[in-house]
Amino acid sequence: MREYHCDCDKPISLKGHFTDWGYFGLGLSGFEIELGSVYNAAGITTDEYFASDEHTREVLFMRRVLQYADSQPEPGFVDWRPFEHPQLGPVEIGGLKSVFWGTPPPQALAEIGGNCAAFIVEHARRHPHLEVHRAVAEHMGGQIYRLRATVANTGGLPTQVTEQGSRIAANGPVRIRLVPGEGVAVLSRSDLLELPSLAALSGHVDLEWFVRGAPGATVTIEARAPKAGMARQSLGLGPDS
Repeated sequence: MREYHCDCDKPISLKGHFTDWGYFGLGLSGFEIELGSVYNAAGITTDEYFASDEHTREVLFMRRVLQYADSQPEPGFVDWRPFEHPQLGPVEIGGLKSVFWGTPPPQALAEIGGNCAAFIVEHARRHPHLEVHRAVAEHMGGQIYRLRATVANTGGLPTQVTEQGSRIAANGPVRIRLVPGEGVAVLSRSDLLELPSLAALSGHVDLEWFVRGAPGATVTIEARAPKAGMARQSLGLGPDS
């Protein structure tokens, strides 16, 4: 957003803007999608417009805009005509229609809307996602079992989403908890592990516990993170676990 301006202008600063609030307040990677303008519809890119001088923008580009307006099924230009204004007196009204001027033409919105939707869905698909893998309960003799599991983030974004997200208290860490069933006692390490974050795609942690319990008892491994949801897997204790 700060770069969306002509080189001759100051960077844009919109205090309290949604994207700023989403990033600084929630740690999210937010986007504001610009649908474009009549300049883009006429074949003038935003970079070309921002890099141009006043003569190019006001004369050369405007000629292309007017040519484009004349080529449309519903012309975007209204011929000038006299008009008696109640306060200003005799004036002339006409020129480019305000709707045509400020937004892409309706016939372009089908493609623009489809592309925007595809981008939004793809971005959402990359959300952090916790999973529990390779969970096993190995019988060590008597009523002693060794539990092993891997908790991984298989999403395309880290569990804190952004670096700023690690500074947001409400995000909290990744919490991995071993929940013993009835009659099961945890013998080693805490039943709760907290991690600041798990990286995207390959971020994982290998875990191990020793527990005591009768055959047939169960234990559950739970992993939670505010932006990555919850994953859970239960294991039964027995000679062939």
